[in-house]
Amino acid sequence: MVSWQFRIFTQFNFGEKSHKIISDNTGLLSSPTFISFLTENQVSFIITNSIPDMLSITGKKEILVIITGLVDLPDFITNKYEHRHFTYSDIPLNGQLQSLLINQPVNASIQLLDYCYKNDPHIVLNQTNISELFSKVFKIKGYCKLRKFSVRSNRF
Repeated sequence: MVSWQFRIFTQFNFGEKSHKIISDNTGLLSSPTFISFLTENQVSFIITNSIPDMLSITGKKEILVIITGLVDLPDFITNKYEHRHFTYSDIPLNGQLQSLLINQPVNASIQLLDYCYKNDPHIVLNQTNISELFSKVFKIKGYCKLRKFSVRSNRF
């Protein structure tokens, strides 16, 4: 089964040995979940919102990917690296994601992605079903926490 992380990895060519800067408009790419995925797949990357840091990094060949929350970057940086934007429309789910997820914390979006990819990655998210889906996501999360607590308490 293909994960949502792998779909983003493929869509943005993270496996390619080319230099790129990705402006993350969602916060998803700089989340611990996605960072862990990049690390597991041996992607050379750094996360920074500092133009001076980016400028010093662009001179180093070993860093292939810069992830930033900055949307607009100066030409003297984008001339050295390919610059792409990761927006809500790039999240590998169907529906009007920007209007549905823009006010959600990144962690909630990740949990929703995990839930959908385990159950139905082709579901179309909309105003009608988003509350129900988040309810299911948080119910499962609460159950998992309760189960972990139960397992820990049984050890004592």
